[in-house]
Amino acid sequence: MGGFEMKRWGVVALATMAFMVTACVSEVSGVAVKPDNAGAFQSPPTYLSLLNPRDQEKVQYKAGIRAIDPCGYVDEAALGKVGVVKTFSASGSQQDCQAEIVVDRDAQRSLELRVAVIPFGSIYEQEARTVTVGGVDILENIDRTPGKPADAGVNMCYHLLPFDQQSKLLIDVLRRTNEAPCAETRIITESVVPLLKNRPQRAGSPWGAFHAVSVKDPCAGLSAIANNQKVTLSGFSRSPWRCEFVIADQQKDDDRVIELNAHPSASFDKPYSGSKTTVDGHAAIQSAFGSRCNIQVAVGDPADGYTYEPIGDPKLWTNAIDVTAASCETATSTAREAARAFLG
Repeated sequence: MGGFEMKRWGVVALATMAFMVTACVSEVSGVAVKPDNAGAFQSPPTYLSLLNPRDQEKVQYKAGIRAIDPCGYVDEAALGKVGVVKTFSASGSQQDCQAEIVVDRDAQRSLELRVAVIPFGSIYEQEARTVTVGGVDILENIDRTPGKPADAGVNMCYHLLPFDQQSKLLIDVLRRTNEAPCAETRIITESVVPLLKNRPQRAGSPWGAFHAVSVKDPCAGLSAIANNQKVTLSGFSRSPWRCEFVIADQQKDDDRVIELNAHPSASFDKPYSGSKTTVDGHAAIQSAFGSRCNIQVAVGDPADGYTYEPIGDPKLWTNAIDVTAASCETATSTAREAARAFLG
């Protein structure tokens, strides 16, 4: 790898490491932060030299987003101003921090909170209005689903806070009544504003945020997949957990997609659609995806020395790699190398 790529990655890595060191020696909301995974994924990926400078920047930016613990933007004590915190963790989601807050015990009503870093231009911005909370201009939006009787609806209030030049921080609060919970959302958002300058890390998170499919790079297998040929990333794929690419001079129709996520384990025993197969000894499902082929591979957790948190009940959920390509032969070979890179 050339000095140009190493220098650019080094700036990102050093900044990330600085945040990680801060997180690992501090306490957040009175909960000691675990240092087990400090220093995870600080080396530049082996495939970086295969990309053009613009795509190198995309890879570096996405790595930084994957490392962020969204629960680190929530002051758990501040949630107590809204109600009684029943649950608060990142253990049930690849991307989000989630909480349930009981606001009316007699009626067993609660708020459901979700916090995530999302790209600019999301659906949440459509028809949003600008409001000022905690001295910061944010976007506020409401999604109403009326119900019968009057208290059986579902209403959500969304806040989009400034994060950086490519992303916003989403505060999403749901209430199962016919009233949008924007008053409560503003209380939560006001406590988040002072934390926006921070970059809390999944490594060492006390809220169960260090999932393999959250922090691992979906493009990690590109060197082997592309046989060290030049690779171009799709300009439309902004998810940090999705790698969409074309190798060398192939046509756009030959693009391939690799995604990291979690699947119900039972779906590999009894697929909802498609047929059971194996990829490199791992249970897999092969199915048609329009005119293309999709392969889903159950991979579990890597044995790479880090301590990963499960997503949900590990007896019910497994880490998985989804690959879509023009042919099943290409999808299978891509999935094989992606799985090896993920587990390596």
